[in-house]
Amino acid sequence: MVNKMVKTEVVTTKVFWKSKTFLINILGLVGAFLMALSGELAVAGTLTVASVANIILRIVTKQGVSLKE
Repeated sequence: MVNKMVKTEVVTTKVFWKSKTFLINILGLVGAFLMALSGELAVAGTLTVASVANIILRIVTKQGVSLKE
């Protein structure tokens, strides 16, 4: 008889506004808005795209990632 061990992971979830990554992205959007007001449109646009893309990925992604196997 072969004994097969199955690796299981417990996935905990939390509301997205309690995520530090989400809050950093919101701060990035605020910074981009302030840069746009000061005339730095290229930097503000890049920061806005990166922050919005990251927020969307955080909301859509169901499974976390790990560096361990």
